[in-house]
Amino acid sequence: MIKKPNSFLEYLQADRFLNKIKNSIFSWCINHKDELINRLDGYDISYIAHVEEIDLEYKNVWIDSKENTDIQFDLAVEVEVTVEAVSGKHHDRDIYSARIWVTVVCEGSLAKKLWDFKIVDVLEFNKTKPSKPLSGDFVPFMSRNQYDEYANEILEAFYYKDYPEAKTNPLPINTELLASKMGLTIVNTCITKDRSIFGQIFFADAEVELFNTEKKENEKKIIKKNTMLVDDKVAYLRSFGSRNLTIAHECVHSYYHRKTFLFAQMINNDIHYIQCRVNGAMRSNEFITTTDWMEIQANALAPCLLMPKESFVLYANKLFDDYSTRGTVGTYTINEIVDELARTYQVTLYAARKRLIDLGFELAVGAYNWVDDHYVRPYVFKKGSLASNETFTVSYKDVYKKVIANTKLRMAVLSSQYVFVENHLCVNSPDFVEKDENGDLILTDYALSNMDECCVKFKYKTIKGFTADSDYGLVCYLSRDTSKELEYDLEILNDPASVSEKSNFGERYRVHKENVDEVIKAIRNMSFGEILKYLMNYLDISIKELEVDSGLNERTIRRYLNGENKVADKRSVVAFLRTLNLPVRICEIALNQAGVAFKNGDDEDTALLSVMTLLRKSSAKEANQFLTKLGFEPLNKE
Repeated sequence: MIKKPNSFLEYLQADRFLNKIKNSIFSWCINHKDELINRLDGYDISYIAHVEEIDLEYKNVWIDSKENTDIQFDLAVEVEVTVEAVSGKHHDRDIYSARIWVTVVCEGSLAKKLWDFKIVDVLEFNKTKPSKPLSGDFVPFMSRNQYDEYANEILEAFYYKDYPEAKTNPLPINTELLASKMGLTIVNTCITKDRSIFGQIFFADAEVELFNTEKKENEKKIIKKNTMLVDDKVAYLRSFGSRNLTIAHECVHSYYHRKTFLFAQMINNDIHYIQCRVNGAMRSNEFITTTDWMEIQANALAPCLLMPKESFVLYANKLFDDYSTRGTVGTYTINEIVDELARTYQVTLYAARKRLIDLGFELAVGAYNWVDDHYVRPYVFKKGSLASNETFTVSYKDVYKKVIANTKLRMAVLSSQYVFVENHLCVNSPDFVEKDENGDLILTDYALSNMDECCVKFKYKTIKGFTADSDYGLVCYLSRDTSKELEYDLEILNDPASVSEKSNFGERYRVHKENVDEVIKAIRNMSFGEILKYLMNYLDISIKELEVDSGLNERTIRRYLNGENKVADKRSVVAFLRTLNLPVRICEIALNQAGVAFKNGDDEDTALLSVMTLLRKSSAKEANQFLTKLGFEPLNKE
């Protein structure tokens, strides 16, 4: 791994710092000649007469954040010291060189551009760990388990002093009041014509162009420092539609990234603000080197500000206990708990859901998953079954491509081992799937309560739109606010055979194969219309039932049964075969007799093949929705 350059370490090598640092180290060497003698091993040195010269090589800098814009930093320097020393019984004088590491303890104010820079002490090197360390670009080092600690610092400094009850009671955090206490002014305005920027925080006065929605053009405005611009109408991606989260997001930038800005401005005077974009990226003129980390931190800390850990966990536990006491804990309970938390803390459902997950309430993973323009029914699973980037829930367009590309899974689907239902690839067993009163395939209550027993697990990864390790990716994949700029891929994780063992598939498959062989022997030399008649009789399906389940009208069905269609319509043939829920070997004979073929690599044919296999037990409506979601014509007009 290539080590990232330390911008501040490079900055300290400027002449205005070098002389002070060099003089301080030179003085230290004069006063610590005994330490230098210890570095002259192999020589019979009596004493050092003079320190002649020193050469410095900066090795590292550790920055500790102090109040306001003050900093203290320890500069590690390797020093090559040239000395005149006396040695031997004749007191010979000679020139020697020694190497030693020292720590230069410094402090100053970024607001004063370090013109108040001073050296507090010089010590023999001993690596210390700052209490609030900053990177070389002055971005705080935060681990995931410190997010609540860092968010709480803001609340302790600016909110809890006046509203101590919010620390332990389930009360919403007034973000406008918080921003005011922090010395920030909120201005609601459209920022860009395409509304791609949801917020800006200004650390210095600036003249900027903002889009005037009435005049339909950009106009220049003077924005004062410590101003926060918020575009209420932006369809936020990272903030999940919440004005409160947007304000909290900018408050984090103001508190923890002010030093980052001030240091950047020391290098580039044209920087005045930080922009937060809808797609999660950040821009601040030419300064882009540390923006990813700043945005990750603002995204992570904003929910911690609005839903403080202490009060949120207490209230969430109380809700779970209340539902448990009433005996109503079930798959829908988690939705109700998320609803209540979102209302109480005045955040969106997605923010409340993710906060629960981040704080260890794993049941929230099955709540409010949005895919293919609808919420899937809530579900639960055995604790520990899913990692943070794994899911049972997938969209039509993603799952059919994965099934076609994965030989083992494709064969499992074609042999009726699996069926795609309610946006889950589920073991095809009466224990797990059934039909509702409308004839649509749904998951059983048992399946919804035991998803780990019956559903294929997928691993999410971002192709475009988030950093590789972002934990927002999967949330956005399953949220209504997913940006069109995001691209996803899914990796199949669990072995289909391992899941199907729970459904006694082996015995069912033996019976299934015997039945398939019987049908193939009977239809091998039949026309397509004759095959339809045979299968309807074999499966005891009436023309009326076929009409309802296939979406084809009675006249069309009778024309095929009577052999009146000389050239078969591919979509109609797929509709017949999908409705009859046929294994692949029977489908192949029927397709051949109908004169229908699928082209390898053709997206539309691949989609039609998936309808015929993945959605064999689904309704005509679901099959048509599948195709239209992929941008293709439906099998038939409903």
